Amino acid sequence: MSDGRSLRVNSAMRLMPACLQIAILGPGVLSGRLSSKSAARRYVCACRVPSLREMHYFEFDPAPLISTHIASYWGMTVASHVPANHPHELIPDGCVVVACRSDAQGAPRASLVGPRAEPLTVSVNPGDRFWGVRFWPDSASALLHADPRTLRGKLVAPLLEPPWLAGLTRALVACDDESSAARVADEHLAAPVAAARPLDPIVRAAVVALVVTRGEIEIEELARDVGVSRRQLERRFGAAVGLTPKQFARIRRLRSALAHLLHPAPRTWSEVAADVGYADHAHLTRDFTLLVGLTPSEIAERVRGIVHGRVRP
Repeated sequence: MSDGRSLRVNSAMRLMPACLQIAILGPGVLSGRLSSKSAARRYVCACRVPSLREMHYFEFDPAPLISTHIASYWGMTVASHVPANHPHELIPDGCVVVACRSDAQGAPRASLVGPRAEPLTVSVNPGDRFWGVRFWPDSASALLHADPRTLRGKLVAPLLEPPWLAGLTRALVACDDESSAARVADEHLAAPVAAARPLDPIVRAAVVALVVTRGEIEIEELARDVGVSRRQLERRFGAAVGLTPKQFARIRRLRSALAHLLHPAPRTWSEVAADVGYADHAHLTRDFTLLVGLTPSEIAERVRGIVHGRVRP
């Protein structure tokens, strides 16, 4: 590991012990490196607007007191001209996500998407509106009282347990704008977060290190950095996140590669591959196909069909 990357990892580790001070930084740490530039501007705003917009997607912050467990809130609307049952690929992020959906007639539905390291395509319809909650990778098990390994790769609906989750989803689908969605989610999540069992500090440190280094750290080295053996790390990480550290690292590298699509002057895929640690363009393409089921050019075409507001990669 380079000296610069070691410094970023060590800095991330120092954030963890004192009451999980990640709450001070906010969930923007999920965007990657903790440089002064990214700390000052946690969100990336896409500047390219397609001529035919299929969807509008944006993210917004939870209250600071619950940001130790909640990475972000998000919203998405589907344009009226989109055909029925339009396929929408979900990019893996290593998190458990709750999605609340109301259709053009106002009929509500809610589902939970488990952690995954494989493609998942869902169908959306014209006029659909979504509000969602993205948990930190290691916090869903503490909040949902469920083994995330049993949720791996699954889409669960309806959501009946725990009781607060059903109340949250019912309240979210009735929201009309970002501010009301944020207020409702903060109110419904405050008590569950306060009552949640403590997070595993070793796993949290490992999650942050993998995010900060964009997945460019050997798992043996990561285990040494957080003070446990590789086997212990893999066991504790899997129990809290539902994925292996290596799988989560692969997801973070993918998302770092995709982030360039949100900038007005994206680079070539070969340049991106070299920047984020892929051996070459072919290596990048294999990971994209494995995790998303699409080639880089196909993903770029999908992104051009979505208007992005504030987004953290």
